[in-house]
Amino acid sequence: MFYELIVILCISFLTCICTTFVSFNFMRKLKRNIYRTKWVYGIMILIHVLLVTSVSIFNYPIQKTVMMCILNVLMGHFLFNKEKMYMIYYGLFSLCIGICEFIVVPIFNVVFMWSDTFYYKNAWYSSLMLVTAQVIVLCSYRLFLEFFRKKEIKRLNKVQVFNFIFLPLFSFLNIMVMLTLTQYIMYPILTALIVINIIFILFLNVYLTYLFQTISQNNDLKNEIALYEQKADLQYEYYNNLEKKYESSRKIIHDMKNHLQSMERLYDMEEHYKGKKYSDDIMELLNSFNQDYYTTNSVLNIVINDKVELGNTYGIDISCKLNDVSLDFMREIDVTTIFANLLDNAIAAAKDVKQNPYILLKANKVQEFIVISIINSCNDKTLDGSEKLMSSKKKHEGLGLGNVKMALEKYDGHMRIEREEDEFKVNLFIPIEE
Repeated sequence: MFYELIVILCISFLTCICTTFVSFNFMRKLKRNIYRTKWVYGIMILIHVLLVTSVSIFNYPIQKTVMMCILNVLMGHFLFNKEKMYMIYYGLFSLCIGICEFIVVPIFNVVFMWSDTFYYKNAWYSSLMLVTAQVIVLCSYRLFLEFFRKKEIKRLNKVQVFNFIFLPLFSFLNIMVMLTLTQYIMYPILTALIVINIIFILFLNVYLTYLFQTISQNNDLKNEIALYEQKADLQYEYYNNLEKKYESSRKIIHDMKNHLQSMERLYDMEEHYKGKKYSDDIMELLNSFNQDYYTTNSVLNIVINDKVELGNTYGIDISCKLNDVSLDFMREIDVTTIFANLLDNAIAAAKDVKQNPYILLKANKVQEFIVISIINSCNDKTLDGSEKLMSSKKKHEGLGLGNVKMALEKYDGHMRIEREEDEFKVNLFIPIEE
């Protein structure tokens, strides 16, 4: 009896090591944006093995599954990928591991009850069942890994996330009820039907993941269309302003002869001061038709000129120091998304400042990163934390910092927000592509 107990404990410990290996390998091979030192992962693996083993030894399958879900979700979120969508991936995978281990029990009961084998329900029976469960877990791991690599879900709203979690949770509870029934009702046909039902539930959950991946793609498509509309609006405003300036310049050119004659008469009459002031006024009028040149990126130049002109209407001093930083590796729509929304937010905050409102846009190369900073004056009424700040224009509402973050993530960039008493600062860090 003691010998059999030792065998079962050893096999249980080895299966827990296998489960931990599969869990960490699954999280490591999916997309990740967090990298810790090796000793941190080593300690976390040891903790994972010990906690899972402590539950497995006492043969608490439901508690083990719950423990797996909690551990994998938390460790995955803090060690591999901080995106909330991946917490659902880790939870679903953990749930699948638990179900795979559960489903082995009724299958073995049916097979060995029919075969009437002499070692039915002894130590070797239990060991064989544990090993078989790990084989199924390994197969499921490969299937899950290939599936989630191809069917990556990026964007769901809160209601969709709730529905995405609810059905797997309901399926898990349903499977637990059916497996409990097999402990009391041992009719082979009924047990076989329950196993088939569990398999169908697993396929249903896999289909659910595919369905939500399609919904996620539709959400991304709608979002991208909205961004293209924003870019089109900016370009329309730009060319509309150019047309207005062209019409105004034609009128100025038409009157230029009269202006020159007036200046000539002032100088002939030795009214040098008035003549100089007259020429300065003409120069200022002509300069109003110029398009300032901030960067070699034509789209960014359009965005900055548009926002500078908007800021001037509120008396905001906007200065740009881009230091020949090239953003040619970025898509034009992403450049528009990032700078248009951040400058809109800065203008929305600075326009409420009564004394000397300002905005400073800077860009520099720092080691292997492009660092972009947008600093603006603000007052106490500006939204604290500013995570909810959106564009000041109604037609751009909802396209704020959330879409800026999405655009940055395409280039493995990230954003940091700083708030002081009378100043707001957004820093962007984008790795330079070689």
